[in-house]
Amino acid sequence: MNFGVVLYAIYTVLHFVVSASVYPSENWESLQFKLPTDLNYYGRKCRQYSQYYCLDKYETQFQEMHSEWQVTRLKKTEKYYEQSFKHLIVNYWKDINMIDQYRTDGCCDLQASKYLLNGYLNKRMTPAEYLDKIADYSNDNINLNSISAFYWSKICMNVILGVGFGPGPLMRENILEEIPNAPYIFPGQEFSQSIGIPGIPSAVFGYVNPGVDLTFHWFKVHIMCKDNPWICERNRTHFNRSPSWHKNEFEDENGNNDEMKTV
Repeated sequence: MNFGVVLYAIYTVLHFVVSASVYPSENWESLQFKLPTDLNYYGRKCRQYSQYYCLDKYETQFQEMHSEWQVTRLKKTEKYYEQSFKHLIVNYWKDINMIDQYRTDGCCDLQASKYLLNGYLNKRMTPAEYLDKIADYSNDNINLNSISAFYWSKICMNVILGVGFGPGPLMRENILEEIPNAPYIFPGQEFSQSIGIPGIPSAVFGYVNPGVDLTFHWFKVHIMCKDNPWICERNRTHFNRSPSWHKNEFEDENGNNDEMKTV
């Protein structure tokens, strides 16, 4: 079994236990990105794949189930939807930089585990619906609602390790001793390749409300499109897909379509 899937399974258990007390509002959901940097484990793995960014997941909150029937149905069908998502993401993970941080050349066990938790179990999303969440970048107006950073005393700033965009208020993930009121920085070409993002000048954002300037539009144009130019092509909202990808994702080997029932 993929070691990363085991770790993510542990995370899943913890997620269900603490989610109610962690999130800042009931409607909070977030499209999560990580930056390539030698300052943390994920960043080091991301740098092996991209010099600009990696897509982690579309993070959601646990939706309480009100009947034993709902729990039973989810348990019986989760493997089916996990496999369905694997059939989709295998064609697209490279286009959206959704790596397996435990094996950067691999797909799709960990990616499917993230769908299973955040898409299927939490929100009853089909594989296609979750793929839309992680791959549709057409809305420039989604808010910054997640930021993680590391305070670097050498420059007296919080170095950004990851950001997220979506509904709900800003959640600060103080994983590595972020210092309140110190400004945030996207390290750019002025820094070494182990920390900085090439080809862009460093950008500084205020601590109190970084989302005023650190918008999704800014992140998309200055970071994402450097690595994946298709994202900024005029009139493009998605990467190229098969015209029938929505229609056929639930077909079995005999061509029978078993659409997801409401749970």
